Amino acid sequence: PSAPEAFQILEIVFGTLFTIEVVLKILGLKREFLHHGWCWFDLALVFCWLADFVLNGNLLPLDSSLLRLPRLARLLRLVRLARTIQEFDSLVVMITALRRSLQALLWAGALLFILQLIVGLLLSHALMYYIKDESVPLSGRLLLFEYFGTFSRSMLTMFELTLGNWVIPARALMENVSGGFVFINIAHKITLGFAFIGVINGVFMHETFLATQSDDAIMVRNVQDRRRMHARKMREFFAHADVSEDGVISKDEFRQVLSDDQVKAWFAAQELSAHDVDVLFDLLDDGDHQLTADELADGVARLKGVARTLDLTILLNEQQELKEELRQIAAVVRSAMRV
Repeated sequence: PSAPEAFQILEIVFGTLFTIEVVLKILGLKREFLHHGWCWFDLALVFCWLADFVLNGNLLPLDSSLLRLPRLARLLRLVRLARTIQEFDSLVVMITALRRSLQALLWAGALLFILQLIVGLLLSHALMYYIKDESVPLSGRLLLFEYFGTFSRSMLTMFELTLGNWVIPARALMENVSGGFVFINIAHKITLGFAFIGVINGVFMHETFLATQSDDAIMVRNVQDRRRMHARKMREFFAHADVSEDGVISKDEFRQVLSDDQVKAWFAAQELSAHDVDVLFDLLDDGDHQLTADELADGVARLKGVARTLDLTILLNEQQELKEELRQIAAVVRSAMRV
């Protein structure tokens, strides 16, 4: 019984909070307030609420309850905050994919509409003879008119044949017109309902993958996740290899643990070759002939994948510089020998 009064109190509380928020934005942003669309949106909502509250709904030609609906649009601003929270990555991917696939959606919808328009007009024109034929039972004529009697009915039926329950209108054509419509309906379902719609779904899947690969926030978090996973795996390997439990791995312990074929296969899965154990240990070691957990994680990360390619590129550049310096030295030596 007291629900209306409670909702009225809540409306006053939230309306007051929204008003204070807008005032603080104006004081804080000053002229910058005018350059944000959301700020204008908030200002309009607060103005409408104040006018409705002060004048008891007599100013605006709308029901005051309708003014509460646009406030839900403020929740869209939470999407921007979702980009910074890892648990909302799936939501960010979906929103980004939908935004980037909007152009593809428009073109696909236009093409599908044109194809449905052509087929629908042809069917509507062809079936009009059956609808007007008085020798055809009235129930069948009424059913055909329900599906193909007008342009709007025909277009709705065509989209039903393509995207919805296509069996019902297809069976109506087969039972009331001709059995040859079986092949026409099946051909329409295979071409438009299966192949064309499948291509559209593939385009949206492609846009989703592109959104995942190109979104900066998600890319950064994916790299961070891979680093954390790599560090966890290295800690597990370090705990397994540190037989003496002294916090470091000696070369003997390293040889012993890598004598296991499963460990070698695990290293191969980490994009590292463990055929020459001593060489691998020297590459991971910083010169003190023992490996700590941090040395192991950093060393493996340095030797695998993109980091390894970067090191090779740096090495090639240094080699080119060294060759150029040797050429200069050789030229100076030759000139000195001539003198």
